[in-house]
Formats: sequence, structure tokens, C-alpha cells
Amino acid sequence: MMKPMIITRPARSLSTLRKLCAQTKKELEVKDYTGEHHKRAKRVYLWGNARTGALGVPKFLEPEKPDRSPVFTQSKPYNFHWPVRASFKVKHVAAGYGFTVYAGRSRDRSLVMVGCGINTDSQIGYHSDKGSPVDYVITPQFFELPISEEDGVVCRSVACGRAHTVIATNKAVFTLGNNVFGQCGRTVVEGEKYGGSRVIHTVERDDIIKAVCGYDHTLLLSADGSVYSCGLGTDGQTGLGNFECASTFTKLQGALVGKKIVDIDCKCDTVLAVSDEGEVFGWGNSEYGQFDIVTQDPQINTPTHLPISSICGKVEKVAAAATNCAIVNDRGEVYVWGYGVLGKGPKLQQSVEPELIPMTLFGMNTFSQDIRVEKVFSGVNCFAAVTNTKALYTWGKNAHGCLGLGHKNVQYFPFMVSVGSEVNDVACGADHVVTLCRSFV
Repeated sequence: MMKPMIITRPARSLSTLRKLCAQTKKELEVKDYTGEHHKRAKRVYLWGNARTGALGVPKFLEPEKPDRSPVFTQSKPYNFHWPVRASFKVKHVAAGYGFTVYAGRSRDRSLVMVGCGINTDSQIGYHSDKGSPVDYVITPQFFELPISEEDGVVCRSVACGRAHTVIATNKAVFTLGNNVFGQCGRTVVEGEKYGGSRVIHTVERDDIIKAVCGYDHTLLLSADGSVYSCGLGTDGQTGLGNFECASTFTKLQGALVGKKIVDIDCKCDTVLAVSDEGEVFGWGNSEYGQFDIVTQDPQINTPTHLPISSICGKVEKVAAAATNCAIVNDRGEVYVWGYGVLGKGPKLQQSVEPELIPMTLFGMNTFSQDIRVEKVFSGVNCFAAVTNTKALYTWGKNAHGCLGLGHKNVQYFPFMVSVGSEVNDVACGADHVVTLCRSFV
């Protein structure tokens, strides 16, 4: 019996394959089917716990058809069409503990605020039904700030805590919701009822560029790189040198003196900050070893320098979750430390020093070697990262499917979320996530 003829070809080198790929791309005809004045659409994708109304999709909780069951968990990205229908251009978004706040522009380009979800402490403004305050708002509702349309107010940042909201604008900072620890930057009123409250406090500061809310405290970053805080301080999270509560915004000292801070982050009671020189500072809760690199104390009440530059290089972005921390350096690499799901597999549950997450987990490979992470965001027990290709990766604990991966299992490594658009910004709540995106075409 005649043996079949086997034809072999010499293996091509990797460099040859790259040249062939580049040549093929040049030879391919490119056709543009979009109009000359076409603009890519802005989109909002969200997912996670729908039970609280934080997703702002009424049909999840009140199905339009009688044969449909309520949707309490949305574990995949959902294209949120409400802003388009309401002629509302979203500019900023923040996700709290069961509620969401949007800042944007109306057709006349005036500042508009929108909220949905839990409202037991009026953290998304006063809303009523037949004269009675509403504790849960499942349909997005507008709420007003104490400004006039002629003020030319522009929102710079929005932040949400456990039950309070902070809105930083070019004119002032506005706070609303629970103030039992002074987290709204106003005097604590004994016995004050926050449900059904119409109080929106104004902080006369026009230089605030970013607001951050922990569980029950608030941080403000000014244009000159100073950090101010108020609220609950029992874990040192206010950074004011004590463990007391503070009801007025006070400038932080300690290791921040003489430093220009360019980014701050906090989701619970551990705080990270980074200077324009790429140095990292931390304060607050260290019960899970977040600051063991400098002290064994379970709390730090003063901003303290974290000597991690020799490991991470120059840091640009920081993210502080409940028990672990993450940073992005100027090479677009992500380092993590602390306790919990760090992103390097189930075997690494705790690390005192920053650990590098392999860039292959963010999409880097032989044919895509220019991948870098641009931003990192903290949830309570999870992280999200956006690359220079506008791809979104998430990892950590997956309560109510808040990672957007289509399941509710713990995710030990960064995994790309199938969002049908380029991701620009991410807001991680306690168990839901909202993203601001732009269509591919």
C-alpha cells in the first residue's frame, strides 16, 4: 500500500510572521461607512445588584409582562438607555451602597443631577409619592442643587458613601444625605432625621477637583494638591491625627506637607494618595496589613509615606478597597497588596509588599505588546482596570454579579468584561457597577 505523501514547509520565524501581518494590513482595502460628521455615541452600561433600584431599570423589579419574573441580579453589562431618552448627557457618575448618582447636562447645557436606588437618608435628594418621602427610587429621578441656571456651574466630581453624596463643582461643593458623623461637612444635629430631608449643604470651595467618599467620611482634593477631610475617624481614615469625628473640612498634614497630591482613593476606611512625583501615602485602616510595610499598628491617623517606589516605580493612580490596595505606575503596570482576592490567583491571599499582576492578564501578548493599564478603580472587595485600548478588566469578590462577567463566582485573576463599547470611566458601588462608555463606531 502506497504511503500518503506528506508535504512539509519550513517554519517561519516570528519576525517574518509579523512582517507578513503588517504587509497584509497595508494591502487590505479600508472602507469607512460612517458619515463625515458622524460622532460616536456615548453610552452607559451597568450591572450588579438590581434589588435596591441602584441600576435604575424599573422593569427589572416590576416586569412589564405578567409571565416575567423580577430580575434581582444583572451579572452582565446592560445598555442603560434612560439618559438618551431623557436627553440627559452624563458627564460623571458615582455608585454608593445601593444607590447611584449621575451628573450631566440637559439640552440647554445646564447642570442636571439624577439619582436612583436607596434613599432612606435622602442621599439622592428629596423624592415623594403623594406627599410621603420615598425610601427606594427604582426609576432615575432628577434632583436640584441650590444653584441658579445663570451660575454657569460645571460639575467636576461626584462621590457616594454609605448614605451620603458629595458633588464638587467649579462654584462650590454640595453635600447631602446622612451626616451623623459630620461626613457632609456640617455640624452634627442630635436626633436629626435624614429620611425625607431637603437639606443640601454648601461648602464654599471653588478649587476642588475631586471628591472621594469612604464609608462614612469624605475627602476633597484641591487644585493645588491639598487634601481635606471630615466625617468618621475611628480608624484614622480622616487623617487628621486623631480618631475623632470631624464636622468641618480640615486640611491634612503629616507626610503630605510640601507635597502636591494628584490622586486619592478610598472605598471604606483605608485611604491612598499619590503625589506628582509618584510617591504613595496612606492612612486609615490597616487591620489587614495594608500598611504593614511601615507599621504593625492596626490604624494610622496621619498621612504616612509608603516606601514602595523601589518596587513599583513612579505611581500615577491609586485604588483602596476594604482590605487591599492597587496602584498603576507610569509603565501601565498594576501592583496589588493587602488581604483578599488580589488578582494573582487563589494561592496569593495576602501580601505586605506590592505584587505585580502579569500584563498578559490585561491582554498583552506577542501581537499586542503596547498594552498598558491607564486607570484602576476600587470596589468594596473588588477592582476594575481600564487599558489604553479602553477594555475593562475586573477581579475580586463577585457579590450579586458585580464584576459583570455573567456569573457570581469569585474571580481570582483580571478578566475582560464584554462591554459593547469603549470604557472611559467606572464607578464601583458596594455590589453594582456603572460605566461611562463610547460606541466603537
